[in-house]
Amino acid sequence: MRLSSLVLVAYTVVTGSAPATADPFAECALGLATPVARGPYERDLEPSLSGGLRVGDERSLAGIELALSYTTLRARWSPDSERVRALVGGRVGHRPIRRARIYARSAIGVERLRLHVFTGTDPDTPRPDVVAATLTGLAADVGAGVRVDLGAAELGFEAGLTLSFFDDQGQDHHVETLVTLGTRR
Repeated sequence: MRLSSLVLVAYTVVTGSAPATADPFAECALGLATPVARGPYERDLEPSLSGGLRVGDERSLAGIELALSYTTLRARWSPDSERVRALVGGRVGHRPIRRARIYARSAIGVERLRLHVFTGTDPDTPRPDVVAATLTGLAADVGAGVRVDLGAAELGFEAGLTLSFFDDQGQDHHVETLVTLGTRR
């Protein structure tokens, strides 16, 4: 099945109507997630590697995007915390010059966060007390970027903000800077 057919089916299922003109894309994104929320997330988490896959239809007025992302959350005391996000949202794009495209995106979905939480008094001790916690919450992304057409692929840069909301556990926010590599057609 061609990418454009897959995007057309996904768009029709989500919106309930077929798009008039499609501009399908698939891309992978790789970059750095830097915590910015106040409290224990900002204090204990370090900048971490973030990556994701996105498919969708990018239009000048309103397109759709399906995204799956994974971030290895590096805590001061535990390198194996992680977050997985599944999102659906909108995406708009504009081509101001022939080989460059600017775009904006926003998405909402679900996040699964697995943290190792320090419960002792000194995280720098050789064996701190650590408790594993798995949280599920609401996830949201907003971002904007630019991509340059290289012929068979498009290379780009994106800056964005990821937001996470958990019931009684607070919030987790990251600023992400990503390099994207994608294809169209």
